[in-house]
Amino acid sequence: PGPFRIQPVRRALAACLLPLAACLLPLASSAESMKITFSGYTKPETLTNFPVLVTFTNNINDSGFDYGTFLSTNGYELRFWNSNDTQELNYEIEEWNTGGVSYTWVQVPKLVNSNTYIWAKWGSSSETNQEAYTTNGATWSNGYQAVWHMTEPDAQDSTTNNYHGTKSGDPTNAAGRISVGQDFDGNDYIDTGSGIPNYPGVVTEEAWIKTTANGMIFAKRHSGGYPWPTLRVVGNTPRISVDDDSYLNDIDSGVSVIDGNWHYVVGVKNGTTYSIYVDGEHKSTETDGRGMDGSGNLHIGHHGSWNSYFNGVMDEARLSNVARSSNWVWACWATVQSNHTYGTVIPSGDLAITNVAASSVSTNSATLRGVLQGTGGENPTIKLFWGTSDQGATFNWPN
Repeated sequence: PGPFRIQPVRRALAACLLPLAACLLPLASSAESMKITFSGYTKPETLTNFPVLVTFTNNINDSGFDYGTFLSTNGYELRFWNSNDTQELNYEIEEWNTGGVSYTWVQVPKLVNSNTYIWAKWGSSSETNQEAYTTNGATWSNGYQAVWHMTEPDAQDSTTNNYHGTKSGDPTNAAGRISVGQDFDGNDYIDTGSGIPNYPGVVTEEAWIKTTANGMIFAKRHSGGYPWPTLRVVGNTPRISVDDDSYLNDIDSGVSVIDGNWHYVVGVKNGTTYSIYVDGEHKSTETDGRGMDGSGNLHIGHHGSWNSYFNGVMDEARLSNVARSSNWVWACWATVQSNHTYGTVIPSGDLAITNVAASSVSTNSATLRGVLQGTGGENPTIKLFWGTSDQGATFNWPN
């Protein structure tokens, strides 16, 4: 979740310069590498197998990133690794566009704090195949029952459950919050079928919406008198509505979202507790002791019994069979809202040193730190000098 910092390095070896010592830390084989640091995550909870959004575009923020360094035009050789380079990470490409912005979802094993980082790698001639985990739903293994990126009117589910949608009416492609979204005109919706089960009292519904009108986001018509929580915008504000035909209970966020801007709306049912979030912030919680029946079809953008539709653009709709925490919800918002800044590409074959200010300086000692980056083929000799000015790499320093 953002903002995060990306430090591109070509075929990088990382080194840490400690006081009077140095250590080389080899990375997995690749021609190009980028360090991705999630400096914006400062919440107290460690998030496990969390999906982060990583975007690419040529020379973004003067980083020097170049699609031309890929061996293929489809991004199949792209690999992500954990911080110590021992675990290849699941990811999914939502869109790969060498002429613009590319969007990938990466499953980070543990998002701990602002120092958490991973590696992106590409350009290896021995790894040009598309890995199975990029298309089999592995990225969404942590409680996600359905993930609809909304890149097509018949919205495809990216999880292993394959709860693919079928359009009713004519939702159309439009500019989404992330890549492509679906534009609903107030008379169409997406039917995801009846296969989505009735969860035992726990569910999380979420979507990015852009609208100027009230309307339905998620609705699953109940049968037998027990309500499925309906996520909708009514009275200008997002709400979770609980209705069993005897009475309607609205858990109201109290935040107007019909302003034509993008908003991230989340509804969570955890037993008898219902919570509503808007743009990563918790807005309201209430209790309702009624059970939950999910025997009807789940509709995106429509409630059949109320004959109510969504009018606007929707993107990244998801359904989970776990009650997401407030930290998880915030991180989902943040990874889309503000997800990257970039460092500088270091040319292949070069060495570069990033200096960090000295600390614990006294008359007789000091702690010096830095980062050495290179291709791994230079076999450098590492020396430590000190003085009042930088004399360059070839000067015969007296110290």
